[in-house]
Amino acid sequence: MAPIPENIIELIENKLVQFPKVKFQKIPNGISVSALTPEGFDIWVSDDGTKVTVGYAGWYQHFPDDRRQAYECFLWGLTDHCRLKVFSKGDRDYKWAAEFRRGQDWKGMGVVTDFGEILFHFWKTTHIRFLQNTTISEAEIQ
Repeated sequence: MAPIPENIIELIENKLVQFPKVKFQKIPNGISVSALTPEGFDIWVSDDGTKVTVGYAGWYQHFPDDRRQAYECFLWGLTDHCRLKVFSKGDRDYKWAAEFRRGQDWKGMGVVTDFGEILFHFWKTTHIRFLQNTTISEAEIQ
C-alpha cells in the first residue's frame, strides 16, 4: 500500500469528488459529509497537525500516529459495513458505539458517552437505534 500523504484532508476531498451524490463541505482543518438519509449519520474528519480525528455523529476516534487508519475509518463510515449504535433517553442522544461488520457479525470500534446528557435524563427509558450509511460500496473505497 502506498503511504498516505501528509495532507489527508486533500486526499479525502479528492476521493469524495469521485462520488457526485456525496455532499461534503470544508470545515476548519477538515471535511464533513452529511447523511443522505434519515437512517444515516454525519461523518467528519479534522487534522490539527498532531492527530487526525474521525467522527460519526457523536462518536469520534483520534489517530495520532496512523493516517492510513484514519483515512480508511472515514471512508468506511460511508459504507454499509459500518453502523452507529445510538443510545438516547427522551429526545437526547447520550452514547454512540461505532461498529463494523465482519462476515455476519458486528464488532465494536469504540464508545463515546456524553455524561452531561445522561445525568440530566437518567430517569428516562433508554432507547437504542442503529444508523447506517449506504453512500458508497466497500469496493468503491479500495
